[in-house]
Amino acid sequence: MKKKIFVTNTIVLTVTSIIAKLIGIVFRSYMAAKVGAEGLGIYGLVCSVYSFFSSFAVSGVSLAITQLVSDYFAKDQKQMARSVFRRCLAIGFLVSLSLSFLLFYLSEFISVNIFMDKRSISSLKILSIGLPFLAFSACFRGYFYARQHIFQTASEQLVEQLFEIAIFAFLVMRIKPGDVEYACMTIVSGTVIAEAFSCLHSYLMYIFNFCKHKKNFKIYFPAVSLRKDKVLRKILKISIPNSTNSFVKTGLSAAKNIMIPIGLKEFGASTEKSLADYGMIRGMVSPVISFPAVLMSAFSNLLIPEISRSNAINDYASMGRIISKIIKFTLHFSIFFAGVFWFWAKFIGKWIYQSHECAIYISILAPIVPFAYLSGILESVLKGLNEQVRSLVYNFANSIVKVLLIFILLPIKGVIGLIIMMFSSEFLYAITMLFRVIKITKLDLSFKNDIVLPIVCMFIACTFSNFVFSHMQLNYILIFFILFITSLTLYCTTLNLIKVLK
Repeated sequence: MKKKIFVTNTIVLTVTSIIAKLIGIVFRSYMAAKVGAEGLGIYGLVCSVYSFFSSFAVSGVSLAITQLVSDYFAKDQKQMARSVFRRCLAIGFLVSLSLSFLLFYLSEFISVNIFMDKRSISSLKILSIGLPFLAFSACFRGYFYARQHIFQTASEQLVEQLFEIAIFAFLVMRIKPGDVEYACMTIVSGTVIAEAFSCLHSYLMYIFNFCKHKKNFKIYFPAVSLRKDKVLRKILKISIPNSTNSFVKTGLSAAKNIMIPIGLKEFGASTEKSLADYGMIRGMVSPVISFPAVLMSAFSNLLIPEISRSNAINDYASMGRIISKIIKFTLHFSIFFAGVFWFWAKFIGKWIYQSHECAIYISILAPIVPFAYLSGILESVLKGLNEQVRSLVYNFANSIVKVLLIFILLPIKGVIGLIIMMFSSEFLYAITMLFRVIKITKLDLSFKNDIVLPIVCMFIACTFSNFVFSHMQLNYILIFFILFITSLTLYCTTLNLIKVLK
């Protein structure tokens, strides 16, 4: 029964995430056409700072809710679970509100002295309003994951995405040609309003769920006679390391993103060209190559409560099987999509963005896919194993490597230095976490069966499909789907024939 629930939840979350991601890519293409690569570059810088402030308010309490609520419900301690949720809501609100005021106050300083571009001041101030909504949504999301109520989480993604697009589409009609500042303001306004509606939607879903289990409904949980310090210590034990982890990671990521346009300018590019290159890689190419990871994110989000439950009841055999299967699937899955991006980048770039330059970057960055996808899964595994501090250390080291490589390589290598940095850091990060998981769980992983043979099968499948179908006189979309379906079928068939898939 548990396996059936897990599979059902994974399918629901995956399908919804795919729809949301597809909508997001179409939206990115629409944005790129309306605001240009330079506008996306400024938007990327603004979002880096916003992510830095939101990480501390969001990640820690959300993970604490997911882990502790799932643990307490597994032990049939419902009042403890509800006490955790109440306290996390309060913590999330206080922290996010404080950070909201801080970001609003610092907006001008950040824009003038760090970005060296006054056009981002208004966008930062608008985004500061969204922090409390983001924190509340994260708390509800953590609760829904813990209770395996995936419909609520899945519907929240679509609500936020659709509102963001609708608001941007309404405001974008007023954008004057070349007005990059207003263009960015329209994007972030849509983001904030969408987050508010998403928060309201999650709250209503929570009320509906709570009413089903309580005859006498109250908006807040009834008071319970628990030692507050005991509950709070458990929350802080999980939330502080993870919040610090995210805070350091996003802080260094923000520093990295700010340094990229600066490094490109030092290499000799103009301000407009630097922002355009940065906007293309971060705002156009990265969403495309990360799109298939939405299939893995469903597993990754559901892994934490599953592993936590297994840990809570000392079911180490079940935990080991879950981790082994998901890591092997991630490797097989990501290797195939690396081949898709490598072989058919020209079709993807021209189809989505009508850009040959985007296609070149997609092809170059294709080999990074397995390491990037594996990193996301391994991070969730470590969190489920209560290895938050270890994860913090790995994140910190990885971010330091990125910043150092940007500082050293970009002024002398330009965009090539940026690509070298992305490959080096993702490889080191994935390998480091993989060795840690293997050490803890005694993971049964075969280099030949899980890495070498899938790569060989991927090359066989993609090469054959490319040879047979790529020269057909059809439009880009139809050719790509024919190539994709044929290659996927051949890939899975060959893996099955050599008994890699079990």
